Amino acid sequence: RVKGVEKRDQSAVVYVGYRGMRITDVADADAMTVLETVMCGYGYPGGWLHSELRGKGLVYEVHAYNAAWLDTGYVAAYARCQPGRVPEVTGIILKAFKRARQGKVTKEELRLAKRLIITSKLLRAQTNESQGTEAAVTDIYGPGFGFAECLPERIAAVTPAALPPVPETYFPTSLL
Repeated sequence: RVKGVEKRDQSAVVYVGYRGMRITDVADADAMTVLETVMCGYGYPGGWLHSELRGKGLVYEVHAYNAAWLDTGYVAAYARCQPGRVPEVTGIILKAFKRARQGKVTKEELRLAKRLIITSKLLRAQTNESQGTEAAVTDIYGPGFGFAECLPERIAAVTPAALPPVPETYFPTSLL
């Protein structure tokens, strides 16, 4: 569904979203993080959406993310583009979700995504503040104290076989 909102500038925003996971859905979290990274990078631009949209000059910005919540979160992608490009940009985003649902992730994409996640997490975990915040949030809301410390091992263990169940659960075919 496309909904127009009157704005003063000459840009449009496209959001495509799906019902996501709860913060306690730890079995799916690592595979979803890897898939999200393949689709659009991890803290840095990259992935399918960035290549197809930003790399070809179709959008001003594009991001995809998984927001896990206490009840049900969401998985979304958004892009800011010229109003006349909305149908094309929407189609490319839907195509990326469909590709993810079909498990069309190469071994190289998987390897690079895992490497980026692990490196980014290790760099961010260098401060006492980030370590304390991560420990408190995981202890209070879900997986438990120390969950973040084993992230590199968990991400490294994500295999191509682990990816297809995640999109099947979170990206229904009725929306693709």
